[in-house]
Amino acid sequence: MDIKILSVWEAIKFKPEVKTAAMRIFNGDEDPSLNRDYMPLVVSNNYIGQFLYVFDDIQQMTADQVEEASRQQPDEEPDNVYFSRDIARQIITDFVSVRDRIECLMVHCKYGQGRSPAVAMALNEGFNL
Repeated sequence: MDIKILSVWEAIKFKPEVKTAAMRIFNGDEDPSLNRDYMPLVVSNNYIGQFLYVFDDIQQMTADQVEEASRQQPDEEPDNVYFSRDIARQIITDFVSVRDRIECLMVHCKYGQGRSPAVAMALNEGFNL
C-alpha cells in the first residue's frame, strides 16, 4: 500500500489516482469544519473514505509552561486536545473499515511533519503496510 504524508496545503491539491482513504488531522476545535485550516479535498471517486480527527500537535514545554499547567484547576478546560486511546481506537477502526478496498492511504495534518507521520508510521507498523 502506498502511504502519502502531506501538509494540509498539499492534501487539498492531492488528486488520488487509485482507491484512497484520507485521514485528516486538525487542531483543537471540536468541529473540524469550523477550523480555519479546514478546506475540502479535491472531489474524486477514488476517495473511499475521508476521516477527520482532532488533536493538537504537542511541542516540548518549557519549565514555565509546565509550572503554569500544574496550577490549572481540575474543572478548567484544557488548552490542548491531546491524543488519546479513544482517538487511537477510532483511527484503527476507520482504517480497518477501508483497508481491503484501498491502494493508498493519505494522512495529513497542518504541516505534515508531526501528527500525520506518527499516525502513518503506527499504522504501517501495526498492519505491515
